[in-house]
Amino acid sequence: MSSNISQGRSEVSQRGLAQRIQSTSKNAIDWLSKDHIEVTIRITMSCLVGYVLTIAYLPAIIPPSVASLLALLVPFLGFLMPTLCFSWAGVIVPFFTLFVMSWGISAGLLASCVAGGNGLLVAMFALVSLWLGSLRFNKATGAAASLAAIVIVYNVVLLFPNYRTVQDGFSMEVAVDTVIPPSAATKEALRDFYGPAIRSLVEKWKSDNENGGSGGFVIENFSHDCISGIDIQINLNESDDGSITAVFPGGMWQIHSMWTCSGTTNPLAVYHNMTLMLMWIYAILAIISLTPPWRTIRSALTRDMIPGTLNTAAKHIRLCYQMLDIESENGDIERTQKENVQKIQGLTRGGLVKYSNALFGGKLAYYTAFEPRLLRCGPPECTYELLVELSNAVSKCGIIALGLEELVDSKENVLYQKKVHLQAAETMEKCALALATGELPDCDEVTNEEVAAPKNTLSQDDDITSSMMHKSVRPDAMRLNFHADNVLTATRSWLKAMGPPERAVNCCFTKDGFTSVMGIIKPFVLAHFIFLRRLLHVAFVTPFQASSWKGLFEPPYINFIKVGWCIKFSVGMTALVAMTVMWPEFRSQFVVRVDESASAIASSNSGWAIVAYCFSTTQTSEGTVTKGLLRLLGTCLGGFSGWLAVLACQDSSHRGEINPYGLIAWLTITTSVCVFVATERGFMARIALSADYMNGSVYFVVTEVIVVYYCFYLTGPESINAVAVNRIVANVVGIAFAMVLGFIPPCLWGGDPRFCDAIADQHQQNLAAYLSIFLNGMRGNLEEGKAAAEMLDSLLKSHMSKDVTDHDLVSDFYSDAARLQKLKIFMVDPLLKLELALTARDISVVSYIPNIMGRLLVNPECREEFKKKQDTLVPFLKYFLQTNKGETVEKPHLSEKAPEMTAQSSRYMGIESDSVNEGGILLELLLQILEMLEGRLNGRREVLGKVQRGYIGGC
Repeated sequence: MSSNISQGRSEVSQRGLAQRIQSTSKNAIDWLSKDHIEVTIRITMSCLVGYVLTIAYLPAIIPPSVASLLALLVPFLGFLMPTLCFSWAGVIVPFFTLFVMSWGISAGLLASCVAGGNGLLVAMFALVSLWLGSLRFNKATGAAASLAAIVIVYNVVLLFPNYRTVQDGFSMEVAVDTVIPPSAATKEALRDFYGPAIRSLVEKWKSDNENGGSGGFVIENFSHDCISGIDIQINLNESDDGSITAVFPGGMWQIHSMWTCSGTTNPLAVYHNMTLMLMWIYAILAIISLTPPWRTIRSALTRDMIPGTLNTAAKHIRLCYQMLDIESENGDIERTQKENVQKIQGLTRGGLVKYSNALFGGKLAYYTAFEPRLLRCGPPECTYELLVELSNAVSKCGIIALGLEELVDSKENVLYQKKVHLQAAETMEKCALALATGELPDCDEVTNEEVAAPKNTLSQDDDITSSMMHKSVRPDAMRLNFHADNVLTATRSWLKAMGPPERAVNCCFTKDGFTSVMGIIKPFVLAHFIFLRRLLHVAFVTPFQASSWKGLFEPPYINFIKVGWCIKFSVGMTALVAMTVMWPEFRSQFVVRVDESASAIASSNSGWAIVAYCFSTTQTSEGTVTKGLLRLLGTCLGGFSGWLAVLACQDSSHRGEINPYGLIAWLTITTSVCVFVATERGFMARIALSADYMNGSVYFVVTEVIVVYYCFYLTGPESINAVAVNRIVANVVGIAFAMVLGFIPPCLWGGDPRFCDAIADQHQQNLAAYLSIFLNGMRGNLEEGKAAAEMLDSLLKSHMSKDVTDHDLVSDFYSDAARLQKLKIFMVDPLLKLELALTARDISVVSYIPNIMGRLLVNPECREEFKKKQDTLVPFLKYFLQTNKGETVEKPHLSEKAPEMTAQSSRYMGIESDSVNEGGILLELLLQILEMLEGRLNGRREVLGKVQRGYIGGC
């Protein structure tokens, strides 16, 4: 009996243990599958490979002269790039264009150094830094600008070790009778590569001159590998080891050799070895984004963002009509019930603003062009264009859903279309479900009879010359049903393209198949040319455009501030370069002499100070301070960690007297901690690291790697004190320099609300231009109306491009300033962030105005309706025209013949709720949107007037 009880208890205990193990395993899997954990693992693994290849000393495949850059750039780029698949081809591959350009710039600077001396070098560097400053200022407008800092780093790293060498030449000691062990240092590497050839010439000279004695001689027209036709001075040393000193002259031959020499162990083969290093960086960074399971922006859009937008828009539409039903049925509704509905509406409203801003213009969808479906067994499909169209259609539905809440304020409103709008909401929900599950939606188009639109296009709304046919029901002027149909059509097209191939494989060799293949290849090819065009446009086009100079004197004077910022940035860079190049005492004395070896690293301190200045200087004064402090903290902690690593890993039994395995382990562990701390939570972890903590983590790792590398390859562990201290001091000087210049006027404050206010002013100017064209077009005949519609279309495209660019730039100002928000001294008012989001929403709303105007201008029946009501309409349109021009005028009163209009079917046109008059309803919609925008823009100015810039911003 007791044995049975014991056995039963044992079984229960085993089952409990098994359940606990299963639960623990499930929790571990869930933990590892979290976005930020996976991102940490991916970045850490790539850094580990970079550390191994750097410290392993593999000169046959990793050029020793650039190994330090490999160890530096892998974590630096790995921290900055997204971990989604598109980033490798869409961001990393175009780096090649940037690097080649940086090589050309560095070669040009070195050539100026040889041709014109130090003065010309400083002058040319000032021009280059001015150009790079303009790129860095506009970093929100494209990848070229955000990567400009890397060009500066390359110029500094390539220039400073070589500028004195190409001027004065260099010397190296060569052993004739003994063999000196190889080294990774530059001069010793030159000795290893060219020493044998020089030795053979010296031995020949000695055999020809038995009584040559001491002193030296000249080897004329020395030729070896890529070197040819130079004279080398040979000095015979009096030491017993039989060594000699070979003196190579300076000159253009060195710059030529940088491009033409080859050999991984040849330090003169600068660009050959840089290219090899770049290929290794491509391969290592592929671990981050191309390691299975693949994470794509396409999946994030179609499984999360787009369905989320559709569901939120549908829910918001239902809530709007639910509120109208409650208010009409219960005159005195319960406060709690109303507050609950309004609270949910607030959440859906905020969600729509967020989603619409993310989808606006199909920005994210364009990146899916760099995520081709390589494993699809069927004819190629260029799907990114379909996804862009789907994103645009969904974004329009979201904007209309937002406007519905403000425009439809009662059941008697002429824009009230509950049945049609709820059908559209149902269609959006079915499309969202279809995208989430991958199954085609089982619903038909919901377009009501008044819309006769082709079902095979998504550009119908963009063509403002299109019109609607009158039928027996009241038109839906907001065209929500039309856009829901577009979403349905786009969803079906997308799911069919992503599903099993319906065509035979031989379709690849048809015209359509060839077009699809070219559409897939095109983004990969054009990425480099677009990248290069953006870089060169700033230097050779923008300064010579009249609009650039005109913008200097237009509020809010962003161009003027930009020019001032670029000049300050260039002055700082040029000052540091000039002190290094033309002030020998600074070059030799800018060092903390901890021990005798400190003098060996004095020459690199000025270069690292320039790098620190460059990376600490951002667009805004707030950003320069916060990023400088984060860089300072990261540099100090990173230098201390590198110092500990070298001390802990000292081992005389290994090369360089440091245990390489311990160093790799130390660097990998500390890197993983930094990535984990700086990683956002949720999906944003895959896009970018935390804006608050990323800079500290990046510079912690970079500083740690530099300290370790210097000691491991160049100075040895006995110089760890000098290396760590000087690395920190050089950065402190560059950071302090950046902070001081950041507060010298003209300053750019990211928390300044006047930039957001300027976009609102631009909206008013755009509206005034649209109203002026519309009124002129309505006064003429139909042909003049069509011409006015085309003019509106052209003007709209121009305005949209400028508005989006300006909004991106102002948003980037805010993001740059909004670091370390938990510290009150660095606080940027969150109201400004909200207003920036609402401003992005209004860009879409303002763009809707010329579409309505175009439909009115080209439709004869609408024009006839306008003429009938022009006595009522024209005063209001002129009022909106004058107010948007900034004039103060009194708003006209509604016609006394229809005083009930304000309380019944329409505010302006006197349309009955059962009317089917398309022109009247469109005109009513136009006037109500103009009134809505007037209230929004006035309200925005009131809110922006309350924005607090924080302590730093208020200085």
